[in-house]
Amino acid sequence: FYRQMFRLTFPIIIQNLLSAAVNSADVIMLNYVGQSAISAVSLAASYSNILFMVYYGLGTGASLLCAQYFGQNNLQAIHAIEGIALRFSIAISGVVALIAFTMPNRMMLIFTSDPELISIGSSYLRIMGITYLCWGVTEVYLAILRSIGRVTISMALNMLAFVLNIILNAVFIFGLFGLPKLGAAGVAIATTISNMVSTVMVISCLHQKRDEFRFEFHKMRIEWKDLKRVLMIGIPAGIQGAIFSVSNVFIQSGINSFGEDAIAGSSLALNFEYFTYDIAGAFAQAAVTFTSQNFGAGNMKRCKKIFWLCLLFGFGFTEILSVIFIVWEDFFVSIYTTSAAVAAYGIIRMDR
Repeated sequence: FYRQMFRLTFPIIIQNLLSAAVNSADVIMLNYVGQSAISAVSLAASYSNILFMVYYGLGTGASLLCAQYFGQNNLQAIHAIEGIALRFSIAISGVVALIAFTMPNRMMLIFTSDPELISIGSSYLRIMGITYLCWGVTEVYLAILRSIGRVTISMALNMLAFVLNIILNAVFIFGLFGLPKLGAAGVAIATTISNMVSTVMVISCLHQKRDEFRFEFHKMRIEWKDLKRVLMIGIPAGIQGAIFSVSNVFIQSGINSFGEDAIAGSSLALNFEYFTYDIAGAFAQAAVTFTSQNFGAGNMKRCKKIFWLCLLFGFGFTEILSVIFIVWEDFFVSIYTTSAAVAAYGIIRMDR
């Protein structure tokens, strides 16, 4: 039992940490471009955070039900849930991408009136619109794969995207191999290309002929009973996550009034929050998968055991990591910036 639980949890932890590491790499590299680039990307990335919370809601609803049906060995129902979740995620991604393509300036005006930050952020958002479309496919489908225990595929694809993103970040930000230095736009281009490659790999997995969970559109009929169950779970989970992200938007708007150093410092400290949050999130995802599978199989005793173990491990690892970041905060902050003012703001947020 314990071996099975950690075989599921460990790849999810790696996957989540890789996502946080990509954000960290963006901040570190943009530090050499300038505070304006860091500030603009930090503000524009707020939309990505909100969108991820929507995916989290859909993914939670879909994965919870898929795990239950997996425990009951009901493959047809899994296909139906998969179809519902993918339709919603692609539609939502399409709307946000359309706004990013056509009105990026208005999106930035919500956060700042600084012309330079609006210009940099708008170019970033316009390119990121393509990434939003890619996430509409990959995030929900990978969540469903995790729900049936196929975490290795998800981890491998995230490792590929991570390595590619880091390399392309350096190429486009610093203008390697004779390419122009693109700064913040280079971050968006690197993210978009790496996610396009990841999406192609996911689609190729979807079409594996010998895979019982391969993509077959005719099996993905919308059953109103399943649609209702997905929405009953997904909407509250999505709203809960979105409230957290939207509250951060208001906090960020307040931080903006203190200037670019404060924005950059807050963005820096946020990376450490992502690392700790992602550890807890990995155990939460493992709890959803294992609990749902055992609930579907009718093993209620094991459900309680899984809940308490994941809660204990998630809390324990998060606290340990938080203490490490706080005790050696000067060292960790110095990795991201050489500016004393930015570092001071970053430490203030970490200590609070």
